[in-house]
Amino acid sequence: MAAQLPRCVTDPLGTVSSLFDAAVASPAAGAEDGDWGVRAAFREGLSSLSSRALVERIPEINAVGVEHVPPGALVRFRCMVQDMYNPEYYVGAYRDAGGRWRTTKYTEDLGPADAPGQPADRKIWERRVLYCVPVPGESAWVRRLDGAGVGAPPSTPAKISEDRAGKKDKRARDEDVEMDAADDADGAEDSVAAALAGAGAAEDAASSRAAKALRNDETETARQREGGDAVHVHPGGDASPEDALNLPLGTEKAAPGLLAATPCIVKMYDDEDDVKLNDVLELVGVLGIAPALAQEMQDMSAETFGVFANQAAGQANAHPPDANAGANADFEFMDEERAHNPPTSVVPRFHVLAARRASPQTFALAAEAETPGPGAHVDTASGANGGWGLRPVEGEAAFRGPGLVPDSRLALSGVTTRAKIVAFLAAPLGGDALAAEYVLFSLLARVHTRSDGMPIGKFGVTLLGAPDGPGKSGVVASALAETLAILAPATAHLPLSIASLNARAWAPRKDYATNRLIAGPLQLASGTTVVLDETALSAGVLNERGVRNVQTLADFSKTQELEMDFSYHAMRVPVDVSVVSVSASKTHGIVEGLDASVVLRMTKEPRVPEEILSEEGGKKSLAEMRLFIARARCSSHSIDTKNGAEIERAMVAARASDPSATQETFHRWLTMSRLAALARGETSLTIEHWNIARECERLAAERARVC
Repeated sequence: MAAQLPRCVTDPLGTVSSLFDAAVASPAAGAEDGDWGVRAAFREGLSSLSSRALVERIPEINAVGVEHVPPGALVRFRCMVQDMYNPEYYVGAYRDAGGRWRTTKYTEDLGPADAPGQPADRKIWERRVLYCVPVPGESAWVRRLDGAGVGAPPSTPAKISEDRAGKKDKRARDEDVEMDAADDADGAEDSVAAALAGAGAAEDAASSRAAKALRNDETETARQREGGDAVHVHPGGDASPEDALNLPLGTEKAAPGLLAATPCIVKMYDDEDDVKLNDVLELVGVLGIAPALAQEMQDMSAETFGVFANQAAGQANAHPPDANAGANADFEFMDEERAHNPPTSVVPRFHVLAARRASPQTFALAAEAETPGPGAHVDTASGANGGWGLRPVEGEAAFRGPGLVPDSRLALSGVTTRAKIVAFLAAPLGGDALAAEYVLFSLLARVHTRSDGMPIGKFGVTLLGAPDGPGKSGVVASALAETLAILAPATAHLPLSIASLNARAWAPRKDYATNRLIAGPLQLASGTTVVLDETALSAGVLNERGVRNVQTLADFSKTQELEMDFSYHAMRVPVDVSVVSVSASKTHGIVEGLDASVVLRMTKEPRVPEEILSEEGGKKSLAEMRLFIARARCSSHSIDTKNGAEIERAMVAARASDPSATQETFHRWLTMSRLAALARGETSLTIEHWNIARECERLAAERARVC
């Protein structure tokens, strides 16, 4: 018999109401904003669930589709923080007709309308607002892993704040949102390439949903708002559905069988303020679906702002205010309102009850949380699910998930698994095992510390000599990106062309007209692997923006920082992204700042090794490779005294034989040695691993000389 679920899981808003009622039970208590024990209740309830129960009982919204989420159901949202809005003030509590305090916290309920002669007794509270997007470039297998066996969330009791009878006559979600499930199949890189080239991404399920919602809302302007229930949201000038969603990689097409992922406007409460741009979070809460909300917010804002604008104009001119002045100010203000308050059918609201920091790798490791295999290290102190709460992050010590631990069995299996991975990665590289080894190093690399502005641990590689010309350009990069997406939890394929570089800024930039951070394709989650396709470049002229984008790519790769354009100043955000660039040149790539290069020596046609998906035992082998890569990337390394002394002597000898070797060269060799150890399932760096790294460098240098 299945264990009974905690009440906070089956009736989240009812739990909040009960805790609030208990907090205001005393006549002297009043209705003050606070926690009321909500965080403790939900953290305790969530920690009691196993990882599998968490997936089955609290589904991820993009696994089941937001249109299938019942009002008030407890759901999860895996996301990246794309933008941070100003705090929002809202009616958090009010007295009902019977004199009882009610709370609207964790809902989109606007509170009671003022009755004539009866001003409502209400409390104005504050909450934090974030714009969060699905993890850019997240692989289909991660989404399937998290949504396996999940149906629609369980129904919740009828006493849900957003469904109170007589409040509002809200449209059904089925009428507000129409999903077109036929639009899935092609690879995500096709839509990304189209968007980067300025042609606009093909309209998939997500953009179709946005377009239909905007069209429906615009059509409703012709309807009479009898009872005040019709919804009217101005699409706003030339704003497109793509602009409304503001996704870093555009509207990525969903893989067969998966729904198009949607972003959310996330609302956080109390002291959950340790969140930064580009953070990856797993959120638990309730969706706020209120079709009338956007219009009501606009009506209130327009009326209020218009009054203030007219008053200011009147005072400045010492005569009755000009109506046009107020109207113009109104329109400018409404640009921001429209951008920040799109229809909930396009961008739902998500009210957070519990949160935890995550990374793409933690999702890949979720399947083994209940039965960890050899070498897995589970943080039992923080509970089965890694602990809920946004704990402070010290330097690079962000939560990374289970890693490798010293284990002879793991080292033995690591050698076998590494051979499988190298063979798998060699397929899109025409059978080139050396190039595959370098790509594996890039997959396992992460920035583990920063010294004097230098990121230690990163490893980017340029693959030179890729086939070029009609019918061949882009083949290797596309095949490599598809192959990496089968192994890695998050991959971004970015074709470089004159058109794509000139069309838009690749780094995020602040739009002060809408007070919004406009996403760029380099705004990615840490742990993402980026494949740059330089073979798409042809003769042409880069404009000022294009030159700046190339410089941004080089700086991004070298410093592992993303410089965001705020017009009056630049803000640099630390990242941890591995870059693999594919170039037709045999000497150097266009994008500088990568750590190593190797000339491709292909003996076969590049291909995606999809046969593993249908082979007997192939899925098990694939799962082993995925888990091994995720564990290895999360691991630390050590050097004992004996091996440290031997490596030091080897470095002195290398310096003597090659006086041109710089500090960066030695950093690269040590990084490659560490990655060679991790690739074999070992966490202790030895002289053998140093020798392996130096041999890889010797072979790569030999190829470069021959070319």
